[in-house]
Amino acid sequence: MEERNINIRKSNPLVSIIVITYNSAKYVLETLESAKSQTYQNIELIVSDDCSTDNTVEICKKWIDENKKRFVRTELITSEKNNGIAPNCNRGLYAAKGEWVKFIAGDDVLLADGIYNFVRILNECSNADIIGGKAYIINHNSEIIDTIGEDKIIKLTLLQLFKKNILVASSCFIRCDLLVKLSGFDENSYIEDWELWLRALKRNAAIIHIPIFFTRYRKTDNSVSQNAEKMFLSEIYIIKKYKYELEYKQIVFNYLYGNFFTTIIARTRNGLKYRTIFSNYYKLFDNFIIFLYFMYKIIILKLFKTLLIKLNKLIIRNNYEN
Repeated sequence: MEERNINIRKSNPLVSIIVITYNSAKYVLETLESAKSQTYQNIELIVSDDCSTDNTVEICKKWIDENKKRFVRTELITSEKNNGIAPNCNRGLYAAKGEWVKFIAGDDVLLADGIYNFVRILNECSNADIIGGKAYIINHNSEIIDTIGEDKIIKLTLLQLFKKNILVASSCFIRCDLLVKLSGFDENSYIEDWELWLRALKRNAAIIHIPIFFTRYRKTDNSVSQNAEKMFLSEIYIIKKYKYELEYKQIVFNYLYGNFFTTIIARTRNGLKYRTIFSNYYKLFDNFIIFLYFMYKIIILKLFKTLLIKLNKLIIRNNYEN
């Protein structure tokens, strides 16, 4: 790997905004304008395109030519082959010169003070390697329809992330040298962000979630996260990859406890078959008896917790009425 010139300034770090595009012509100008509108000045802009078949590249090239003076440097990367999100992110990563990188999809939007607020937080969390935040969820008309992200400060642990991926990828900032040491994103995973967080924690990286909004994340019918089967199979791939890093029974239990019922209920609506779900869950265990035991334990615990919540609500309502 060639030597990389990383720009490091403790109080004023160079931040690399890496816009990841694939057939993003409809929204990419909104993404690029949000980068231009940042109140923080020390930023570079990299656009990495994954062989778009529309005019995304032409739009980006024209816009960059007209606005490159706004940035420390700009670069447009293209590919002759469509490789997927993780390889596209890696192409952008290895072109970056900043101390920190901010990946953003070509249909998402950076809040104007997003990077400024990140740098302000960074001065208080100097030991952090990855800092995540919250995001507004927007629709195809750029209207806010919901929010995503936790409402408290959390220093993430490996077991927490095995239970649930609480980090919002579109609102995460990653220390560039860490990402290079980790060899970038796993190009075999469809959930490239979750796998990266786990790999980083395995290397003792410090990951912190801050309850501050950094971006607007666009959710459409064509979003990657809507592909239920690929998402599910990637989850299984990641758990199998890491289940022996700690006590594997604890890891698998944490994952299933956090995801079992949402997988059964939500993903069967999107065409994911029960056979696919249970056959792949079974692959996570060493034998059938352990599998049955965990299924039994998870179902009982979940149902018991649900009953307690409903009972508590009923008691509160009765007390209020009396």
